[in-house]
Amino acid sequence: MSKVTVDELRGNYPLYAEGALKIQTKAGEILPLRLNHSQLAVEAAVKKQEAAGQPVRILELKARQTGLSTDAEARIFHRCHLRQNRRAIIVAHIEDSAKEIFEMTRTYYENLPEGLQLPRRIFNRRNIRFAGTNSSLRVAIANKSGGRGLTAQYLHLSEVAFYPKLKEVIAAVQQGVPALPDSMVIAESTPNGHNEFYEWWQDAKAGRNDFTPIFIPWYSEPTYRRRPPRAGLQHLDDDECELKEAYSLDDEQLAWRRWCIANNCRNDSEVFLQEYPSDDRTCFLASGRPAFDRKGVQLYIFMSGLETDPRTMLRAEPPPLMDLEWDADRKAPRLIRSTRPGSGHGCRLLRPPRERVQYSLGLDVAEGVRGGDRSAIAVLNRMTLDFDFFWYGWTPPEQLAVYGYWLWLWYNQGLVIPEFNNHGYTTITTLENLGCTNIWRRPDSLEKTNARPTDRLGYLTSIKTRDPLFNGLREYVRNAADPDRVHQSGRIEDPECVREMLTCVYEKGRIDHLPNAHDDVVVAAALALFGHRGSEKEPLLPMPAQDVREALARAESLRGPGAKLTISEMLALGMSAADLEEHDAREYHARRAAMRRAGGRMG
Repeated sequence: MSKVTVDELRGNYPLYAEGALKIQTKAGEILPLRLNHSQLAVEAAVKKQEAAGQPVRILELKARQTGLSTDAEARIFHRCHLRQNRRAIIVAHIEDSAKEIFEMTRTYYENLPEGLQLPRRIFNRRNIRFAGTNSSLRVAIANKSGGRGLTAQYLHLSEVAFYPKLKEVIAAVQQGVPALPDSMVIAESTPNGHNEFYEWWQDAKAGRNDFTPIFIPWYSEPTYRRRPPRAGLQHLDDDECELKEAYSLDDEQLAWRRWCIANNCRNDSEVFLQEYPSDDRTCFLASGRPAFDRKGVQLYIFMSGLETDPRTMLRAEPPPLMDLEWDADRKAPRLIRSTRPGSGHGCRLLRPPRERVQYSLGLDVAEGVRGGDRSAIAVLNRMTLDFDFFWYGWTPPEQLAVYGYWLWLWYNQGLVIPEFNNHGYTTITTLENLGCTNIWRRPDSLEKTNARPTDRLGYLTSIKTRDPLFNGLREYVRNAADPDRVHQSGRIEDPECVREMLTCVYEKGRIDHLPNAHDDVVVAAALALFGHRGSEKEPLLPMPAQDVREALARAESLRGPGAKLTISEMLALGMSAADLEEHDAREYHARRAAMRRAGGRMG
């Protein structure tokens, strides 16, 4: 170290790390901090920002035990140690992590070479202040107060995805850390569901903020290898085949993955996916106690255009958000271009109603005040199980009933299943007054397939009935990506509905949404599906298609030979849309043939 000047160490972090800093290894040894491949990737990103004269802003999505927390702490220590009048703050998500980080800092200081160990003015459980430079380093714990007190030149946010009020912390970082070239913010974390960290990460990838996103997949770590058994790996499961093909993994890497799942992940491959991600999409889906099946949700993410499908490199384009009005001349709703397309208020038409198709409409009712929950309407095609229409926004319960009534008329007077709770009573009463005659009646049991309807309208959501409501939609999503499924699924192409699915988690034994998130559109979809299904035990299938001739024969036996069927009677007989179209075509050709025989023409 005698041949290296302090100025050289100040401007060369890799040299400083290896020559001045010591770390304690897993084996308990105290060794120099030599940058590994993950830490070198961070160094390259830091150098690029510094060369451009930009403040250093790094956002790291990491696997376990890749050394990124150690590296972030060392970089902050390096800058405080060798610069005058600097302030650094390290924020941990829990008390134990705060202690571990500060012990890391203590190890750095106590093992500095002679001549670099500056006198200490303060050295306690959470603070270090150097007497020679008047620079300080403090460790704090993220709490419900948000980001208050984060004014510093250097900031290390550890396991940031697990902070209670991350959105406030992000805002505080922007305000509290000066946008000067010498400032540094490093935020690192494993994923924790689709919360604010996910949004922060997506914004960084899209260039919507100043942070450079760094993702380190597990298979890039050189030490994550293990010698396979003498007999080889034998049979590879579907996940292993997919990984091997996508990332050209060898048997030693797959053998380590198997060992890690069995020994570090409670034999659960979903835990491995969260703790040791292969890509920056599926790790978010597998993390944070997700309520919906990861593979099914991933399919809907691509279907709704939230992300580009890596298999086709194409990105779906959902229909634009529109406003809903009533066309008195056509006696049907009219969609006009939204005056607030980015507000999360409006409707999305995926498929218009088809003649002779049955639909169910789910209505989730809220107070209608901006800043609170939204109301939502989801329309399900009961013959394809596709969701064909969504509306969501802030509107009074009475106006929601008006929208619901319009859509009820438009979608062939389908089954309307509104939520009864709170403001739902107002919506149901208004629907009745408007003339809606097909409102779902609560059965005497939600579990029985042969339950009898009562005279009580709407779905009453409670602790007991919330899970049965969600379980149908959970099965629907799970079926979407299951090639061996017994029951069926359909299309969900509305990005807002899929976005809400991503924030639904298990919380204290029940399904709920993450803080600062909503589940209104998801609840509306679940209601529409429950109305179609009838009970939690009923098979999740489209309305059964029956042979047209048998249906007509049954109708003739009831009404006499040659009787014409109405649309509602045809539907009541269980005929699908395809059956009805085929029936129409046969009638058309029969009439045309009769006209030819009579020597006339069809009008």
